[in-house]
Amino acid sequence: MADKKIYELDAIVSVDDADVLPIFDTSVTTTKKINVSQVKALAPVQSVASKTGAVSLVKGDVGLGNVDNTADVDKPVSTATQSALNAKQDTLVSGTNIKTVNDNSLLGSGNIEISSSVAWGGITGTLSSQTDLQSELDGKEDTITGAATTITGTDLTASRALTSSATGKVEVSAVTSTELGYLDGVTSAIQTQIDGKQATITGAATTIDDADLTASRALVSDGSGKVAVSDVTSTELGYLDGVTSAIQTQVDAKTPKLISLNAQTGTTYTLVLGDADKLVEMNNAAANTLTVPPNSSVAFSTGTQIIVVQKGAGTTTIAAGSGVTLLSKDSALGIGGQYGAATCIKIATDTWYVIGDLA
Repeated sequence: MADKKIYELDAIVSVDDADVLPIFDTSVTTTKKINVSQVKALAPVQSVASKTGAVSLVKGDVGLGNVDNTADVDKPVSTATQSALNAKQDTLVSGTNIKTVNDNSLLGSGNIEISSSVAWGGITGTLSSQTDLQSELDGKEDTITGAATTITGTDLTASRALTSSATGKVEVSAVTSTELGYLDGVTSAIQTQIDGKQATITGAATTIDDADLTASRALVSDGSGKVAVSDVTSTELGYLDGVTSAIQTQVDAKTPKLISLNAQTGTTYTLVLGDADKLVEMNNAAANTLTVPPNSSVAFSTGTQIIVVQKGAGTTTIAAGSGVTLLSKDSALGIGGQYGAATCIKIATDTWYVIGDLA
């Protein structure tokens, strides 16, 4: 580039940070340079409120558009504040709000007097004078002393019995409140009661203190005098219920059972309940019949035995009542002759065996 005078240099239309400016330093023999970016760093403010050059600001440029220069005494009240003030009562008016205290009007002049005896929030009593109040305060304890000093700062361990410590202060013990409750109902010194108990089981009960007995047996004393079970079951033992005297004595007084005789002389006879386990004698020269009745008529017990003897010359025939079945050899039901006999045995409701001298 040809040499030009400084005022003849071309103007730069668009300045870039990398553009270089010459610096003429009179203290050195060489010309130095500096770029636009370095210049900006030396003077970082590029604009004020988006303005450059000779900047002139107004209040709107810095976000104070609503600020004016009004004196405090001339500042207006906001609309919302004025609405709230307008809703308030200007002065106390009789009949609205509070108008009296202890029968003294708030609207009058002078001091309001409050009686020393008046109800306050539901609590009635006399207001103490300053002197009386001070006397009451002086009568209070400044700080807690004595046994309670150990329980004023924190809660105790929950649900424990309380004791006095070695220094006489309140403290919790290892005994829980549940365990302490077991004392409820004790009527005398526990140790005295314990001392009065037997230390271990002795005597006849030593055989039954560690295991259950065989179920449902009568108990006896064994050869060593200890409690033991017998071979007699509780059911068998129950058969003694109702016995009124020594059983052997009653047995000895009984006579061995003898067969009773029921003698009949007619030509027909029907068995009755009283014939059970008896001998029925049929004594007639003519043919005769002995009838076994149905269970619905005479309810003999199953197992009943009745002996029938033909004493007379007339043949005795054993006949079945209505619904009765008689079982005999070859279905023979006639006794074989004079002094012959047959036995009737009931085996079911209406079924009998007939065994003996039959023809």
